[in-house]
This record gives sequence, C-alpha cells and structure tokens, in this order.
Amino acid sequence: MRLLRRHGDAPPDRPRLRPKARGGSDRVSNLTLACPSCNRAKGSPTVESFLARRPGRLRRVLAEAGTPLRDAAAVNATRRVLFEELKRTGLPVSGFPVGHLMAGTSVRGFRTGDIVRAVVPSGKRRGVHSGRVAVRASGSFNVQTAGGTVQGVSHRHCRIVQRGDGY
Repeated sequence: MRLLRRHGDAPPDRPRLRPKARGGSDRVSNLTLACPSCNRAKGSPTVESFLARRPGRLRRVLAEAGTPLRDAAAVNATRRVLFEELKRTGLPVSGFPVGHLMAGTSVRGFRTGDIVRAVVPSGKRRGVHSGRVAVRASGSFNVQTAGGTVQGVSHRHCRIVQRGDGY
C-alpha cells in the first residue's frame, strides 16, 4: 500500500485507486493509504482524475502501485509449499473449517479442530481415518475425513497429528 498524504493524528484510511463504483476491486494492488480528510476529498473519482493537477504526486502513486507485492508473493509461495508438503502426508488438505462445535474444551487431551489419525482395529468403523476431530465429552469422537465424517471413534484409537491451534 502507498501513502498519498497524511494530515494530523487520525489513523489512515485505505481508499481504492480505482473505486469499486468504477470497476475497481478490493485487491491489495488497488489500495493505498490516505488520511480520512484526503479520502473524503477524493470521493469516487479515480486517482488519475483526483491528482490530475498534481502530476508529480500522480507519477509517484502510480509507480508504487505497479511495484511487485513482495510480501504477498512470499506468503503465497510459503502457502503453496506447505500445501504440497501436507498433501504428501496423505492428510486431507482442505483447510481447517471452524464450526460451532465443542470449541475450547479439552476431552482426554483432544480439542475440536485437532487433526488426528485414528487406527480402529475392529468393528463397524474399522480402518485408518485421518482428519479433523470433533470431540464429545463421552470420549467418542467424530473424525471429518476427505471421504466424509466417521462418527463414534473412541479416543483410545486417536493420535494427534497437529493441534487445531496451528502448533
């Protein structure tokens, strides 16, 4: 993001270089920083029309708008590498959806949102199930796998692969 100008101590706004009303987006490359009074003065025109009488400032703002977004590129590259590494483990890699389950409560060392590997040796749920766990106070958990939800898996068969808090 770029700073158009700042007056006073008010926290800066994030106006769009090309407003949404004129086909702009919320992408980082279309955002800049400006004090609230400058943002109100700009209104809905594009930055080109707003700074038409200040060609030096317009050139600086547009030059900065065209620079690569290095931080975003680094985050995306890291995310892609992490995604590929997680895929190699065989675990479901659809993210960590957050529901309204028994969050914040620990049951036998497990919390809703943890990624587990459950090896069930016998019975109706026999097999190896890897995915996100939803805990129950009874110790009988649900495991959300790539193929669906396996209900009623005992805590004795589960091992934590990754905590739901990211560590």
